[in-house]
Amino acid sequence: MLRSFELFSGAGGAAQGLKDAGYTSLGAIDYHQPAVDIYNLNHETPATCQDILDVHEIPSELDLLWMSPSCKSFSVANVGGKESDLDIRIAKKLADLIGDARPRNIAIENVVQYRKSLSLEIILDKCRLLGYKIYESVETASDYGAPTRRSRLIVRLTSNSQLPLIQRTKPNIDWYGTIEHIVGDLAYSELTQVQKNVMMCQRSNLPLVIQRCGYHGEPNVYPSTKVFPTITSHAHHDGKGRFRVAFNLALPSGKVKVLDYKALGLIQGFPITYNWGYDRVAACMGIGNSVSPPLAKAVAESFRC
Repeated sequence: MLRSFELFSGAGGAAQGLKDAGYTSLGAIDYHQPAVDIYNLNHETPATCQDILDVHEIPSELDLLWMSPSCKSFSVANVGGKESDLDIRIAKKLADLIGDARPRNIAIENVVQYRKSLSLEIILDKCRLLGYKIYESVETASDYGAPTRRSRLIVRLTSNSQLPLIQRTKPNIDWYGTIEHIVGDLAYSELTQVQKNVMMCQRSNLPLVIQRCGYHGEPNVYPSTKVFPTITSHAHHDGKGRFRVAFNLALPSGKVKVLDYKALGLIQGFPITYNWGYDRVAACMGIGNSVSPPLAKAVAESFRC
């Protein structure tokens, strides 16, 4: 039995990938209760809502420790964001937990900008002292079956033999094909005036996704032949917990539909059976903050070779 544990587990994207790769979870920790609630709707071993700074130990003899520290300070979506004292304290805590538990393998997932952070260097310095071999790469979800251009830094650490490259499995940019079977269930919508103005310039008989919010200048348009944009956590709420539509789907028939959390979850690589609960804001934030499950699966499988 391959045993895994997650820190910053979110709504369960990594957990789904680890499960698909044959790992058995010994638990997970996250600091955001709505994400923990969604995680626990879908996974047999529950996650615990806890501040990482209050965690005193994690299970020992782990085959894989998965960590997805908060990317808020490093993401390009956070204009002007910079590494904070809290980020450094968290990194030191993670280094201490690794030193105590000594997992066989570790996977760290974050935005690409995390690569240049002091936080990551603190963790890697500790791992070098412990004898881990370190492998870094930038991976895109569309190379693993989820039709979104979401790119993530993946740092793999192992105390055993050398690791192979992460095996790309099923390149996919067909976001419409991914959601086509549920389009009939999506709610109808209307284009905003700005969207209408932009759509007048389109010459296409393909399904089109057009941004409804979260853009600067004019909304971007994505045909079904182009990979779906990175799904972000902030575009679906107004900062006060109120839901807003981030994407409209314009069909060749002229009908307009809302891309809801079920559709976005499929595009991010979650199974259709994934239970997102009843809070649309929490669901969309969970998807936007999540690692793509097919990518997590491929990363987890690379430690088994």
